[in-house]
Amino acid sequence: VVSYFSDKSILDVAALYVDSLPALKWDITSKQVSAQVSVIEAEYNGKKIMITIGPGIDPSITSSFVTFQYTQ
Repeated sequence: VVSYFSDKSILDVAALYVDSLPALKWDITSKQVSAQVSVIEAEYNGKKIMITIGPGIDPSITSSFVTFQYTQ
């Protein structure tokens, strides 16, 4: 599991991954995108990733918390 904070909104981070994963040959198998929380699942060569994007710590500023979970 890998996590990080971003200064981008949940929708902006979700759009980044929805656009970039297919370009890297990952097949998006599921996506639920909203301004409150987003979950994107993808597969590549037998590997799976789930990306969860939620609100950052301070709701008064635009930010998000992103978590990656890898499985094989």
